[in-house]
Amino acid sequence: MNSKSLGILVGILAVVIVGVLAINFMNKGSIEGGSKEAGSKVLEGLDPDNVKSITIEGKDGATTLELGESKWKVRDRDGYPAKFSEVRDVIWKIWELAIVEGITAGPSTHGRFHLLKPGSDGADEDEVGTVVSFKGEGDKDMGTIVIGKDFEGAPKDDAPSPFPGFQMGEKGTYVWTPTAKDTVWRVKEDFMSLKSKPADWLDKDFVKGNTVKSVSVTHPDGDTWKVFRETKGGTLALMDPKEGEELDTTKASASGNVFASPRFQDVLPAAEKDKAGLDAGVKVTVETFEGFTYDITIGNEVGGETNPTDRYMSFTVAYQQPEEPNYEVEIAANIPPSTAPEGETDEDKKKREDEDQSKRDAERKRLEDSFKADVEDAKKKLALEKGFEGKIYVVSSSTVTGALKKRSELLKEEKKEDADAAPEGASVVTPPVMVPPAGASAVTPPVRVEIPSGE
Repeated sequence: MNSKSLGILVGILAVVIVGVLAINFMNKGSIEGGSKEAGSKVLEGLDPDNVKSITIEGKDGATTLELGESKWKVRDRDGYPAKFSEVRDVIWKIWELAIVEGITAGPSTHGRFHLLKPGSDGADEDEVGTVVSFKGEGDKDMGTIVIGKDFEGAPKDDAPSPFPGFQMGEKGTYVWTPTAKDTVWRVKEDFMSLKSKPADWLDKDFVKGNTVKSVSVTHPDGDTWKVFRETKGGTLALMDPKEGEELDTTKASASGNVFASPRFQDVLPAAEKDKAGLDAGVKVTVETFEGFTYDITIGNEVGGETNPTDRYMSFTVAYQQPEEPNYEVEIAANIPPSTAPEGETDEDKKKREDEDQSKRDAERKRLEDSFKADVEDAKKKLALEKGFEGKIYVVSSSTVTGALKKRSELLKEEKKEDADAAPEGASVVTPPVMVPPAGASAVTPPVRVEIPSGE
């Protein structure tokens, strides 16, 4: 082979090598100088153990979550505790997020994938995505991802996926990162539960269930009332009823269970406290059989005409440990003395009485342990609920409706007298019915018919 032929062969070989490398480069769907390919993580710089804050921005609002000394908090709600499990889940889900396929798509096409950032000029609402940004110690940037719309298409047999059991065309989500430039990624995960409103991230652990003993209410106009129960599960009664007043227990049932199982939807930032109207609110005191007392203030309606049933509410809580019960009374009721059998010997009597005493001692210990456990549980409950004091909550109507009633709305209605009723002292009788004497028959009086003459 001469030198000319060898040169041609080398040239052809070089072209083939370049072509193979180019095809390989394209098949990997790589960008950023070939550093990304199917199976790579979307945010390679994210370190889940060192994330200190997360900002989530969507078309419904924005939220910043921050890691305090030991807990995640919602910055937009004055550092109110966040739901740890959901914060953890979003960090790890995005950290593990892997690329399935890259699609060439410049910024001008991002609206079609719902990947535009909130606030983008001229963006329609359905073109906007959810932006999630992570920061570490000292506000160090750890990566940003824009989450777009879901996709679903027919499976493609000729396009096998690098992930077992996942064929292109199945469900997934479009995402984009600022470092991806003109590439949009397909990933197999969905983000249906990812919300951007601060209220969606609040830890909703709240006041535990109470057994309501009494509820007293004072309205700003001076209208007052109090209902109470003598025993757990007892019938409601009206405190100090006036002459002619009778409580309607059906109407008062909701009022007698105020704060039994309260829940809240949101927390009002302190900077906006004036909108709550608590200074002129309804004052409520709830006492429970467990020894808790809640002093509650119910303020203005929330949402105006669109959602007028929600209310602003704040409260404080106190606990008074109940007196230790008289165990002897309960023991006597639960374990009466056994009956002596006929012909019982002194030895048998002593044995029977010893067994009775042993049962009473065991019952006393059970009652004492139960009382101590209840007190310990109450103290833990108090410590938890003290952390909720002083904040202004948005609560649903079911939590406070019963306390918003006026005194007259809890009473039985007076029976209205019939307008045709007889005056006092008179009796109402049916008019007498005339009965024909025996043997007579009741007949219709004859009808006289005159016949014209000539006919």
